[in-house]
Amino acid sequence: MKLGYFLLIMLLLALPVLAQRNTPESWATEQRQLAANGDGYLVWESNRTGNWRIWTINLDGSDERMLAPEEKGRDHTCPHISPDGLRLVYLSLPSGEDGYNKFPRKSPCPLYIINRDGSGNRKLVDDARAYFEDRAAVWVDAQRLIYVGGDGQTYQINVDTGVRDRLTTKPETEYGFLINATKTYATTGFPSFSPYQEKTKSIDVQRNQSGCQPYFSNDGKWGFWMGGAGGPINRFNLATRAVSPILARDDARMPRERHYLYFPMLSRSGLAFAFAASPEQHDHFTADYDIFAALINPDTLEIIGNPVRYTFHPGCDRFPDIYLVPRELGQQTDEAPYTARFTHKELATGGWKWEYGDGTTGEESTHNYPEAGSYTVEARKGDQRLRGVVMVSKASAPTVVSAMLVEKRKLVVTFNEPVQLKNPQFSLTSQTLIEQSTLQEDGYRLTLQLAAEPKPDDELTLSGVTDRAQRPNALAVTKVKLQRVAWPVSRDGLAFCWATAKTPNPLRITHAVKPHGTALYTHDYAMLLKNGSFTVEGIDAPLLQACKASNALTIEAVIQPANLQQKGPARIISFSTNNKQRNFTLGQEDNNIVLRLRTPQTGTNGTNPTVTLCQIDTKEPTHITVTYAANKLICYVNGKATLTTDQVKGDFSNWDVQHIVFGNEWSADDRHWAGTIEGVALYSRVLSASEVQAEYTSYKAIIDARIPVPRVTVQAKLLARSTMPTLKEITPYSEALVVYTYQVERVYAGECTAKIIRVAHWAILDKQVQPGLGLKEDTSVELALEPFALNPQLESTYLKDDIEGADDAPVYYDIR
Repeated sequence: MKLGYFLLIMLLLALPVLAQRNTPESWATEQRQLAANGDGYLVWESNRTGNWRIWTINLDGSDERMLAPEEKGRDHTCPHISPDGLRLVYLSLPSGEDGYNKFPRKSPCPLYIINRDGSGNRKLVDDARAYFEDRAAVWVDAQRLIYVGGDGQTYQINVDTGVRDRLTTKPETEYGFLINATKTYATTGFPSFSPYQEKTKSIDVQRNQSGCQPYFSNDGKWGFWMGGAGGPINRFNLATRAVSPILARDDARMPRERHYLYFPMLSRSGLAFAFAASPEQHDHFTADYDIFAALINPDTLEIIGNPVRYTFHPGCDRFPDIYLVPRELGQQTDEAPYTARFTHKELATGGWKWEYGDGTTGEESTHNYPEAGSYTVEARKGDQRLRGVVMVSKASAPTVVSAMLVEKRKLVVTFNEPVQLKNPQFSLTSQTLIEQSTLQEDGYRLTLQLAAEPKPDDELTLSGVTDRAQRPNALAVTKVKLQRVAWPVSRDGLAFCWATAKTPNPLRITHAVKPHGTALYTHDYAMLLKNGSFTVEGIDAPLLQACKASNALTIEAVIQPANLQQKGPARIISFSTNNKQRNFTLGQEDNNIVLRLRTPQTGTNGTNPTVTLCQIDTKEPTHITVTYAANKLICYVNGKATLTTDQVKGDFSNWDVQHIVFGNEWSADDRHWAGTIEGVALYSRVLSASEVQAEYTSYKAIIDARIPVPRVTVQAKLLARSTMPTLKEITPYSEALVVYTYQVERVYAGECTAKIIRVAHWAILDKQVQPGLGLKEDTSVELALEPFALNPQLESTYLKDDIEGADDAPVYYDIR
């Protein structure tokens, strides 16, 4: 009893101390320590006054205030600080509207520029927009700014002269593309990190990463974004496209009461990182988010130390930007051991006393750092002070990420860091001659041109490769197996291909595939269709042009119907506008796969005739290939020809603008198809029989290599339900899962030994609340389930789980 009483007293005494970590005073020491690395400040959006306004605070925690002036009937968003820290831009929106809403707006949304001290506020652009969520600009330098215009085009403007240049050739209809400061990559608010070609003003749109709020480092090396609801904050190496976390969900470096992360931003110098965090609250408009900042290594985007909290208001503080004054002595990064040499015009006078940041002092402007670490350097002479930073990482040799055969005789070797070549030696085990080697300027990729196509089991041996450290670390003599893009095997005439939502695309341009309605992805990232569809951006015109020029077509797909009672025919893949106009449609009629193909003879709907291609079942995926040219149509099933016919005659001279859609018609919502689709390739030529066989063999190997995910069917009684999320609550996401707890009463199929289980159901899809979730407690229901952990496509999805207890119960995913 005495011990218990003592522990209770100690806990009560500790409570005030714990509470102090929610006050500015409790973080003052950490704020001053961060500010000691260089003067700077934060800006962010806050609704603490009732309207969204731009607020600011110094990095030492002083001078917290509203920055931009009041503007009746308007909200201020998207703050972004200039490279010299002297001014910033922000977007002015009509009250009640926000960057999440689609553009164009009913009234213009001006972009303003204002000085750091709040003076000089003026309109810079009459009408601008956010890229989906509250980022609207990228500074190129202290005078030039990239922004998204109200017309959806991306522009660069000189903020002093007002002269602007258009950086894109066509508008982005809903939001807009932000282009990075080096003009090499672009993104919307949906993270794509797509290569940008400045000469042609074109964007090679890439597959979106899961999550939101992407942005770029100023040096053009990194992208970063929110990988999921509340975390992680991920980094994306733009050269290698490798993904890794900056901060994890529930990161141990965050205070326990503030670990739900959002709104990341990197400083111009790359030395400081800002974001917001809440106490497990998501709503981006009402949740109690507060602003945090941390030092970060600009070379690696590794957080240094623990993040520091800067705001404490119960309102919503979000979308920060951070400025850290560049040190007079600059910043140096390298691998240990590293000898730093500091330069500055003032150092020529001599008499400076140095603190090197590692506990040593001296009078020399050079210093050796044998160990990894972050070192703040300071030189003093009288009242003068010069500062710098040295970030030394652990010495490590470069490694090979991949050796990919991208063409028959072109091999691209990717390294995990920039490398240099010192007496390089490259060879293949097959003795295939390497005619030429070219190292890209950034040092990440080495291209080898081969004299002949390598053997299937060939290996590459490399030596003479080092990193670019001050004291280079050599790659050991390394053997690497050659990787090949397994599918598609044939590339000539390939206009579109989509294996799965997680498979790298061999085409230079990756057309974005978007789900609608109840369209989802399976655990293998195949399209799963019930009453929804998938559409493709940017493919319609190129596909039309290529097929009209060649008068030839190949359709390849791997499909598995959900049932054999589908009619209409139900649309599997359609290049059409509605149920009366199309260029082609691959569909299902009962247990038959049918084709409608438009020619001057078959009509605008391609129904004269509708060709029955083959029969299909629901047991396993089926590889279907259809080719047509010169009055000859051939259908292949699992690599073998099952139909050759001249029923269809004519060319594609009457083809016109249509839309590629999977699982339905474009504008008619009554031709739904249910099942899974993957391995889709569209060619503007006819594949030969041997090529079709190779395509089938290649994709079958992909499917056969998958590890099956166990399924279980149970009868279960509902015990408890999480609160249903609202669409406003989950913004910016358009889908959400909700967790229910059940008692298992009977197992019909599969294995489930747990008596209590937790099940994630779809609550919202494509911004629509899903029916069938009004089940009353103590009601029994049959459930078809898969382990939640084995469905990685759900990792970034908002999950509402506020049920008390049953924390140890296994979690399943409702796959009905």
